[in-house]
Amino acid sequence: MSAKIFKNILVVLGLIGFGISAKAQPSLDWTATARKTGATNYSIHFTGSIPASWRLYGLNDAIDGLSAPAFSFEYENVKTISKPIFTTTPEQIKDAVFENKTTFVYTGHFDITQEISISGAIPPVLKGTITVFTSNDKEFYPVEHSFEIPLEGGSQVSANNKIRISSVDLNSPLSSCGGRSVQHKSLLGIFLLGFAGGLIALLTPYVFPMVPVTITFFPKRSESRKTAVRNGLLYGFFILLIYILLSVPFHIAGNVNPEIFNTISTNA
Repeated sequence: MSAKIFKNILVVLGLIGFGISAKAQPSLDWTATARKTGATNYSIHFTGSIPASWRLYGLNDAIDGLSAPAFSFEYENVKTISKPIFTTTPEQIKDAVFENKTTFVYTGHFDITQEISISGAIPPVLKGTITVFTSNDKEFYPVEHSFEIPLEGGSQVSANNKIRISSVDLNSPLSSCGGRSVQHKSLLGIFLLGFAGGLIALLTPYVFPMVPVTITFFPKRSESRKTAVRNGLLYGFFILLIYILLSVPFHIAGNVNPEIFNTISTNA
């Protein structure tokens, strides 16, 4: 019992230590704007404040492992066309985190500008993340900030009409998706295809061994052949009834997600 209590104490102390380390990461205040500089070019601008005793790293190409502020965008056609630019003059310090090498840092406030180019349709809002690096005399942390910046001249896109990826041609698919052939088949043909598919499914390794078990179950549990046939028919009827009842909501309410049962079966 004492060993179990000691283990629980260690877990609690570990969680407390994790919480303390999470709080140690600096919280930066961000403001983001965008300005159109050309037909497809924009200048995105980030300003903010840095907590006391912390510093934000600028451009330090000579320091291994210390990269410039990095950008990633949700829209694949957005590309950076230059290195980020810091408007203010950086401080030069002998950084204990990097073995007293000289690094360029900013304290108090920061001002970052990044030039980008967008090919194809211009989205109404630019979404992405910026990652910068910060430290104090003892700790080093990457800080990631998600942003959503309205773009001048961006096309309004509805939720049902998202921006298309330029590399995908919807009018010329690489292969047939099967939709066209189904349109020319009758309901009876579709039913027969489904029935044939069900018979083929009986031959799968997980189903076929259960066929003789199911068939012999009813004769062994029944007093006569007539009772066995009746119980077997009731068994099949109630399976059919269950599937019919499960499909009723999809016929009555048209907004029910048809993938709900597949989701339940694969995530239960």
